[in-house]
Amino acid sequence: MASVRTAVTGAWRRYTANAVAVGATIAVAYLAVRLVIILGGTVFESHDSAVYAPREDPSRNHGPLVSLVGNAPRPWGLPAFYALFGSDEWRTVGQWALATVAWAAFAWEVSRHLRTRAARVAVVVAILVFACVRDVASWDLAILTESTSISLGVLVLTFLLRWLRTGSWVAVTAMTLFAVWWTFIRPDIRVFTTVVMATLLLIAGRVIWRGRRPAAEEGAPLAAVATRTASRPAPNTRRTVTAAVASCLVLGLGLVWYAAITPGMERAMVPYDGDAIDPPLPQDEYRFVYRLRVDVSTNPELWAAYTTEIGMPTCPELEAFTSDTLNWRGREWAEAYRRCPALVEWVQERKSRYFWMDLVTADPVLFVKTFVRQLSLTLGGEVYAHVPRVVPIEKLAFPSRRFGLPLALLGFGATLALAWWAGALRSHRRLVWFAVGVFAAALLSATATIVMVTGELQRFGVQEAVATRVAMLVLLGCALDAWLIRRRGLEPADGATISSTGAARPGPAQAAA
Repeated sequence: MASVRTAVTGAWRRYTANAVAVGATIAVAYLAVRLVIILGGTVFESHDSAVYAPREDPSRNHGPLVSLVGNAPRPWGLPAFYALFGSDEWRTVGQWALATVAWAAFAWEVSRHLRTRAARVAVVVAILVFACVRDVASWDLAILTESTSISLGVLVLTFLLRWLRTGSWVAVTAMTLFAVWWTFIRPDIRVFTTVVMATLLLIAGRVIWRGRRPAAEEGAPLAAVATRTASRPAPNTRRTVTAAVASCLVLGLGLVWYAAITPGMERAMVPYDGDAIDPPLPQDEYRFVYRLRVDVSTNPELWAAYTTEIGMPTCPELEAFTSDTLNWRGREWAEAYRRCPALVEWVQERKSRYFWMDLVTADPVLFVKTFVRQLSLTLGGEVYAHVPRVVPIEKLAFPSRRFGLPLALLGFGATLALAWWAGALRSHRRLVWFAVGVFAAALLSATATIVMVTGELQRFGVQEAVATRVAMLVLLGCALDAWLIRRRGLEPADGATISSTGAARPGPAQAAA
């Protein structure tokens, strides 16, 4: 019996010592779970699917869906991808394949920034398991933007991290191209694009500042100070700054391109809008009226505040809608609104303002309550398409939609505190700042989404909900690696990049070091 136990223990040690065997096991298990999801799931189609791919019902098709100049109802990013496939089933397979590769690449890249094998394996497994949670994986089977948006965002983060680690032109080029594609998936991604541009400029500025810092600050002889001050920037510095600025210019042109085609897309969207009336309302008026229906008339507390404290006029026909909080009935609401002259006049005076401005002034407490509730819905996660439940951590990753915001803040605060306790703020400061940036960008984008639009907030904010969890997973990986480094008495990397072989490589952060 003892000999069998010894043999098993020895075999296990040989297996765990073989990085290739462990990696292959993780890869096979991940792919098997992903196959269960795609083979056991059901394709989900919504009314919005008609603006991304042609429908079998001819009455739902109103013209071309792919246009680079705004002659389609939505930006070209997703319709162009869907045009590669002949049916919804194959479109979901395409989304699934893109997501499978994106999450695997991201998990691998994050692990390359860690030093200990245990932490690398743990972070890879954690990220791949998260990718199989229904709140993430179910979107691969929905004919909507969410799956592609998540996958492209993950790829942008992957190549950003790779560029920071290696300084590779291939990495920064791939990041830029995927970011441009990502920008044209859906309008709210422009917030993330802007954050990426700001990050690139921050990196370039930091590299320039470090390159010009007097060498005496680092203990160099005085003669070196004069030499360094008079010399040109180091090649690595020039390369980093050039890459960052070039990428920013491309992304900036993408944002200008998007802004230029937006009016055309709004016009092309009218035939697809099931809530539009004839003749259609102007866009600013339509958005205001739509939010009155979706946000105000469905909430008794808000309805009372608007009709009493704010002085919004109403009509009996509109009052009848307040008893139906489940069906928005946007077209019927807009038609009833048009038959209520007092409300029309009231909206005309306010349609160009921020929608919640009156509530901010009249009842700031109710405004904060409403805003927090909507942010929680945005960050709480959601499942639309049916897929098998294959991992047991769904409630851990997405515990509540009602309390999505406070739980996200609590989780991020706890993981950041754990990383600080483990010493990761010194040994993994780049990865820690990366996680902080991802979380902050997610909160900023979620807030912008609520400011700009309303509706299915739990769907619109799915990439933000995923991003907050990604930030926490990265922080946990940093904390584990820092703790193991300290426990084993290894020298901290002090923020240096680590290659796949464990050797330091000259990424942008080291360009001027």
